[in-house]
Amino acid sequence: MHGDGQDKVVSLIYEAALNGQRWADAVRAVAGITGSSQCVLHFFDKTGLNGGLAPMMAPEAIAAYKERWRSYTPHWRHARLYPVGRIFDFDDAEERETIRHTAIYNEWWAPQGLGFGMRGANLVADDEGTVMASVYKPKGEEYSSEERRRFDNLVDHLVRAVEIHRRLRLAQLAAAQGADSAQSGFLVVDRSGRLLSDDGPTCASLAEAGFLVSDGVRRRLRTFDRSLERLIAGNGGSIGGSCDLMGNDGVLLRFTVVPVHGETEPAPHWLQIDQPAALVHVAVPEAQRRTRIQRLVETYRLTRAEADVAVEIARGDGRAAVADRLGIRETTVRSHLTAIFDKLGVHRQSELVNLVAGPL
Repeated sequence: MHGDGQDKVVSLIYEAALNGQRWADAVRAVAGITGSSQCVLHFFDKTGLNGGLAPMMAPEAIAAYKERWRSYTPHWRHARLYPVGRIFDFDDAEERETIRHTAIYNEWWAPQGLGFGMRGANLVADDEGTVMASVYKPKGEEYSSEERRRFDNLVDHLVRAVEIHRRLRLAQLAAAQGADSAQSGFLVVDRSGRLLSDDGPTCASLAEAGFLVSDGVRRRLRTFDRSLERLIAGNGGSIGGSCDLMGNDGVLLRFTVVPVHGETEPAPHWLQIDQPAALVHVAVPEAQRRTRIQRLVETYRLTRAEADVAVEIARGDGRAAVADRLGIRETTVRSHLTAIFDKLGVHRQSELVNLVAGPL
């Protein structure tokens, strides 16, 4: 515990993890406790600055930076190579005398009242980009050992809070699309098939089947004919659809891709490292079929033959196709349907389909 107000700042940081509207307050609090004139959360992609939260900076200064200097930040090109949580200062990145003679220092940095008193750390770092937190002293001032200690003590909390924020956002996203976050088989992916959120058992099954690859940093979905990747990226014109694919382990898997629409709380513009494009549901069709048959037999007292017909009818391709798949006559299918309608209390085939094909 700290008697210097740090506990209050830590509490505010975790409040922001749960409520994105509080991040600006958390940033101001970090600046205040470290004696900083600025505290900024930046998002850098491979081309440079692509977003940021700087509530203490003039809007016109932010606009000028984005317009002219986004591809060059003095400490970014070095700092983006650092691991998460690694604390650095200006002198870790560039020689001060070198910076003094650059256009960005003379035309933007110094006019904002900024000097070389700086401290920063990466909160997120992967192949898609970097989220960095940094604090700055007014021009001509340096951080004291106590101020450095205060910032350094907050870094682990900032890292954890951002990770909590990301995980909660993706869970809320799945729930908003109608997917129970506690239900196995749902993955949240971006357009490249990169996993943003997943459940362990599903990923283990996909890896065993050869549908999941890793570059050491992130895992991505991969299929031999790229059929799943096309559904996710929307190469056919729009995201979404389903496909059945046989894995290396000989198990047939059904992938259903649902596009992401309308997040309840969009990611802050400084945390655009996650760009969810779709929910992917992974199921084993034969296992689903057995589960549905068992439910119909146990719950509605259908015979096994009647349950077989009900499940096949739910596929929606007609009585003749059902008879062909089950190796029975179409008149037998019709007879079973009469008994099924009576036991299930339905009157139309569409009602039967909704009941049989509903959530397991």
